[in-house]
Amino acid sequence: MNTSKKIPAVLWIAIIGMCVFACLHLIVSFSKPVQIIAFIVNSILLIGIYMGKKWAYVVTIIAALFAPLVLLSQDSELSLVILTLNLIVLIPLLLSTRYFFPKSAEKSASA
Repeated sequence: MNTSKKIPAVLWIAIIGMCVFACLHLIVSFSKPVQIIAFIVNSILLIGIYMGKKWAYVVTIIAALFAPLVLLSQDSELSLVILTLNLIVLIPLLLSTRYFFPKSAEKSASA
């Protein structure tokens, strides 16, 4: 875990949203076994976000940006719900960028 700082309050919204996504993937995996892969990937990203890992931040943003493209190819009545939940994850994550990429003390000292 990123021990130098506490997790920002707004980031908890993204973490809870990712938990909801993971639960949905797990539920859907009973009828579509391929969804277990999405559950595993989502769980790994969730743990990475919680621990403050930069790779998880970047991969989660990329996945959130490509989700609408995937939903366009599917004819699902849940598309609006999924896109809304996607924004509930993406926006707080973007607002928490400084948690993952803090300004270094060296740059501020030399400025």
